[in-house]
Amino acid sequence: MGNKTMTNEEVIEQVKQGNWCAKFQPKQEANVNNDGNLMPKLTPQNAEQEHWIQIILARLQGIPIEVYSILDNKWIDAGDDCSILMEYEYRIKQTQIAVPLSTPLPISREAWSFIDKKWQYAAMDECGAICLYERKPTKSGRGWDTDFNVSDCPLNINTDGINWETSLTERPEGV
Repeated sequence: MGNKTMTNEEVIEQVKQGNWCAKFQPKQEANVNNDGNLMPKLTPQNAEQEHWIQIILARLQGIPIEVYSILDNKWIDAGDDCSILMEYEYRIKQTQIAVPLSTPLPISREAWSFIDKKWQYAAMDECGAICLYERKPTKSGRGWDTDFNVSDCPLNINTDGINWETSLTERPEGV
């Protein structure tokens, strides 16, 4: 069949005859290597390859990884300068997976402009309720506490992926 472009009818006929073989190659963007030569952009083709990519990225970004020690029957620190070898099993160090430092509420500058200027902060409690605060609140139990005015937030805000404990969001300057 070669590189000949087939009509839909020809494709259907080949499938009916059972002698159809398709080779699909995803479109890949070109990259330039260190020598200035074009090379295809590679992407993981399965879960195992994706795992190796994550391990390599962790190493490059300074995130600690662990290697499974058959002798010790446990995960041990792979160290900062070890080679990554295909015959070993690796994982990103579990205790080092950090909660994002901040997951602010997705309130745009435009949305803030519709909120009375006395409200300087917004935060979500553990139940997902969002309140506005006149002064910076502090975490207290499963929510936020302040000695100053508090109001329910009138906005409908998508809180998917927001960690309530780091949701404190300050009104942007000039709004």
